[in-house]
Amino acid sequence: MLSLKKYQLLGLCVAVASVLPAMAQQRPEPSAPTEILSCDAFTKNNEGDWVTKKDTTVSGPGGLIQIKAGVPVDEALQERLEAQCK
Repeated sequence: MLSLKKYQLLGLCVAVASVLPAMAQQRPEPSAPTEILSCDAFTKNNEGDWVTKKDTTVSGPGGLIQIKAGVPVDEALQERLEAQCK
């Protein structure tokens, strides 16, 4: 027969083994891009939105994003530009 300590150790191993697959499936939070943007590549339009002046590539949460000239940028990039390009 197994002693009490062996049952406790077996229970601990089963508990840990059941948690590990769930931990492996969790996606890490994307970190905010820390790239310094070229303020020369953007301008504000009449509505106050940031728009690209030329074709530009910036880093986003999923990798590099290419933005064509004249296109307003998304909200996250708007906030980054507001903070950096005053």
